[in-house]
This record gives sequence, structure tokens and C-alpha cells, in this order.
Amino acid sequence: MAFTSGFITVVVDGVPTEIDAAAVEEARRRYPEMQTYLDDPEVLVALIELTEGRIDEGEFANRLRQTEAWRTSIPTEADWNWTLISDPGRAASMLDQQARDLQRLATQLGVTVAEADLRHMADQALRFGWDSTTMRNTIIGYSRNAGEAAVSPFGEIAVGAETIRRMASDYFLQVSDRQVMDMARQLAEGSLSTDGVRLWAQQSAGARWSHLQPLIDQGITMRDYFEPVRQSVARTLEMNPDDIDLTSDRWSELTDFVDDNGNRRSMTQSEAGRWARGQKEYKATDSYRESAFGVVEALARGLGVMS
Repeated sequence: MAFTSGFITVVVDGVPTEIDAAAVEEARRRYPEMQTYLDDPEVLVALIELTEGRIDEGEFANRLRQTEAWRTSIPTEADWNWTLISDPGRAASMLDQQARDLQRLATQLGVTVAEADLRHMADQALRFGWDSTTMRNTIIGYSRNAGEAAVSPFGEIAVGAETIRRMASDYFLQVSDRQVMDMARQLAEGSLSTDGVRLWAQQSAGARWSHLQPLIDQGITMRDYFEPVRQSVARTLEMNPDDIDLTSDRWSELTDFVDDNGNRRSMTQSEAGRWARGQKEYKATDSYRESAFGVVEALARGLGVMS
């Protein structure tokens, strides 16, 4: 198309034709849904004639369906565009219903979608004939772009995230919130399974505690394996076992230390007991105060030998 002083020159069937630029703008304004097709001169000319009342919708439909642009478009897109033109009321009803369907799916997934974005998704779903998988993955993809604020504490993604955090905790793995949410979205999409998450956790734990790999392969988690050690330390230090987080730096030596032979491994229960008695917390226990060493130390303090 070429512009010359208020007119647009288009070529239809090999014949140059001048069209008033104002008529083009009016057609664009009245039929924005036809924007996709307006690069085709045949469509543009027919739409202007419809806008100006020189042809009716029936004639426009006949001419439109003969154009190359319409014949090569996606069938669902062509049907949707025609519904928008020929029956705006029905199109609005279809759009509302599609938006409600998408909203229900978003709620199920736990994703908050802005109203304008929801309407745009609804239009795209009708235009391109989205199936349920495409709609689901589009909403999940939307949550990626919108950030964590778009994901509610409820819904499939949040449930998946909790599953991943629990499994990571069972295998003493440190994972970022971003990594958790990425995996949770993959669970919701179906590109990752719960078994896949478990395999990831087992492989990650095996890389850190290679000497425990045979047990890990049998389904033993790090929490299962180290629970006797945690209980032993808790008894020695007279602590609540729940206050001993073996994934934290404070207690990491119990699960990862170097023995006298230079081997890197986890402590046995007896080693953990000796380690616990060497911690400052042990001196605050009843066991320490009641021990012979505790009595001697108390006596020495009383005599002023120790400060």
C-alpha cells in the first residue's frame, strides 16, 4: 500500500485503486477484530464498503471468504472473527463464558490473573481453539511472568510447592523459593512427576552422602537415617529434638565431618554423643551438673580455683 495526500493506493486484481485514508481509519476503528486481515487489499476494500453501507454483512461475508487472507487463516480464528463482526452479542456471551472457564482453572491452580489479562486469554482461546492443556499451561506460564505474588497459598501449584519443600527437607537439601516454585509449576504442567521430584532429591542427597547411596536407593531418607543421631544428641543436651535442625550450620558436623582417618562421613550415634558432650549447651544440663566432673568443677569454683 502507498500513501498519497490523504489517499492510500492498493492493488486489487492487478488494478491500482485509491482509497480515502480517513475511510481506512474508520474501518479500523469500527472493526478492530479485522486488524489481522487489513494488509490484504481485498479485505480492506470490502471492509470499507461495509463500513460505508455500500454492501451488507452477507455480501461482505461472501467476499471475505474468497480472499487469500481468510482462506489461509486458522479456521477457529476465522470463525471467531466472523462472530465478532456478524453477532457481537453472541461473541460477548462466548467471551464471558470462556473467561469464567479460565477463571475457574486459574482458581484451581491457585493463580491470580488480572481481569484484562483474563479477557485477553479468553479471546485467544476462542480465536485459536485452545484445548484444556493449552489453557492450563498458559495460566501457569502467566504465573511465571507475573511473579510469586500471582500464586496464592492455595491451589495445585502451592500444594506442589509444599510437596517439594517437604521432600527436600526429608533429604536435607537446601532449595531456594525460586527453585521450589519452578518445580511446582512443572508438576502442575505435568512435565515433572512426584516420582521425578523424589529421584531428584535422592540423586542430590547421594551426591553429598555417597557412602549412604545404597540406603538412599532403598528409599531411606536422610531424616530417617539421622533421626537416631538427632534423638541421641537431644537426650544428651536435654533439648527438644524438634529444635535440632540437622540441615543448619549449627548441627552440620553431625551429618558431615572428617574422622581421624581423613574420611568424610556422618557421625555414628556414639560419636554424636561425645560431640554433644563437648558443646557449650551440655554444661547447662542436669546431667553435667550431676556428673562427677560437674561436682569437682563446682567445688573448684567454690574454692576460687576456677573462675
